[in-house]
Amino acid sequence: MKFVAIAYGGDGTVPVFEKTAYFEFYTVLDGRKRQKNMLSIPDNSTKEITKTLKKMRTDFVICRNIGPRALNELRKAGIKCILFEGGPNATFKEFLNGSLEPLK
Repeated sequence: MKFVAIAYGGDGTVPVFEKTAYFEFYTVLDGRKRQKNMLSIPDNSTKEITKTLKKMRTDFVICRNIGPRALNELRKAGIKCILFEGGPNATFKEFLNGSLEPLK
């Protein structure tokens, strides 16, 4: 089972991590979507977002871009980051297809 959080901006695009207050949160089992929820993080500080995502056992975060401090926080929490410039639906389809690679 994998837990995937896709940054959600509400305008049909995937925003920058540091500007994200909402995530589409997916549960993936055997390469298929099992559940989708919306996750709201009112305090969109990097530490609070990372803390919440870690509590939810997030494996991957997908966003448009991410700064080095935020990337370091996610790595310390054991969360892999993937960059993608598209809409949330396209992002999830590409993730399921295996065509998105986490940052090294």
